[in-house]
Amino acid sequence: MHSNYSKQEIQRIVLAIAESNSIRGTARILSFDKDAVNRIVLKAGEHCKKILGDLIRDLHLNECQIDELSLQRNLTI
Repeated sequence: MHSNYSKQEIQRIVLAIAESNSIRGTARILSFDKDAVNRIVLKAGEHCKKILGDLIRDLHLNECQIDELSLQRNLTI
């Protein structure tokens, strides 16, 4: 992920978001611009999508647990 920010700064941003902080809250707490935080989070999400797309393939599952969020969104299984 090419960025003007160090690995440590990017890590702090991603960890803050993972702890359920908002984009604005993370920007305020860590003294970053909210647009920069948003760009970093979007790039991290794209990176995760690529990694998981390569790692999680052809799964043959006998059981699957669905979390509450999926049920609240009325997803059909």
